[in-house]
Amino acid sequence: MVDQAGRPAPGAETISDRELPATTVRIDVRGTPKGSGFFVLPGQVVTCAHVLGAPVPATADIEVVDLDGHRLRVEAVADLWDDDDLAVLRVASGERQPCVLLVEGQRVLDRFVTFG
Repeated sequence: MVDQAGRPAPGAETISDRELPATTVRIDVRGTPKGSGFFVLPGQVVTCAHVLGAPVPATADIEVVDLDGHRLRVEAVADLWDDDDLAVLRVASGERQPCVLLVEGQRVLDRFVTFG
């Protein structure tokens, strides 16, 4: 969270500028940049559902582009929640990408709520 001047809010945890670019990617749909996302697990990118558009395009029409300009093929739209405006993409060759640690202590199958 940031204040009106764009500074981290008191007590807010931040990702360093050094880490953020390595985990952040651009999402291209049909060859056109549409938005951004970030690696949350090896081979898993979270983005906004509206970035993909409706109807959701074929995976062959979606590419993930990393900081170095490498284009990573999307194997599947693993999950899509239109109501929450979230999408999870399974990305080929994304296993070596650094990932953002969002919340320590979470485990697979833990329940959680998001807001934004």
